[in-house]
Amino acid sequence: MIKIALIVLLSGILISSCQKVVTLNLASTPPQLVVNGFVTDQPGPYTINLTQSVAFYQDNVFPAVANAKVVLNDNLGNSETLINAGNGNYNSSVLQGTPGRTYTLTIVANGSTYSGSSTMPPGVPIQSLTIDSTGGGFGGGYGGGHGSSAPAKHYTLTVTLQDPGGGANYYRFVEVVEGVTKNNIYIASNAYQVGSQISKKLSSSDTSIVAGDSVTVYLQTIDYGTYEYFNTLNQTIQNASGFVQVSDPGNPASNLSNNALGYFSACSVRKMSILIK
Repeated sequence: MIKIALIVLLSGILISSCQKVVTLNLASTPPQLVVNGFVTDQPGPYTINLTQSVAFYQDNVFPAVANAKVVLNDNLGNSETLINAGNGNYNSSVLQGTPGRTYTLTIVANGSTYSGSSTMPPGVPIQSLTIDSTGGGFGGGYGGGHGSSAPAKHYTLTVTLQDPGGGANYYRFVEVVEGVTKNNIYIASNAYQVGSQISKKLSSSDTSIVAGDSVTVYLQTIDYGTYEYFNTLNQTIQNASGFVQVSDPGNPASNLSNNALGYFSACSVRKMSILIK
């Protein structure tokens, strides 16, 4: 297994009090392209981030990929070459994401060509967003936020949506607190709830959160390839943390060709916000 930036960004959820030591057989591999990017039905620009992987035991420095050619096109013949904005970021300027269209990402980097496709599903609105909390006051003296002396609270957000049915549907939930995106992985499907109401609980114990903070949940309606990426990424994190004993946790499934890592997603986005009390 190799280590990629997305896994490191999510490493905060791996900390536990477990004393068991798990030794993983993590062979060193040559650097691979890591892609992180998406197109949505919201106004652009859209950003594709390109980095290179590093061996698992190397420092957490992920080199940005410079001077790549990055092209986005859809199945109606619209095409755009993205602008190199530096630090491995390539930005669109013209293309507008539209549900129902299939988007293809083509990357030429370091003499190799990579590609991936994703079809954008229709957007599904959030019906309700509620919050329940337990414990002491938000923030606090146990590593708490905003100078408060109260212990941190544990809170659970419940996001409710109405699945439209019509086949398999997949969802990702992204939590943003006071402009800071949290790294937890929250996904759902309608596998056993076709056409039914779906409620997803997003639980967190965050010592930086205080009463009055705004929490926004973004509901991404995604295709199966994106769902499978985050599903296997979540399993990889659990394996690497020792929750499951394995000799090699492997890398998450990708919808990209030529052994590229990461993902490319075309998704519809809806959001709702709530104040913590």
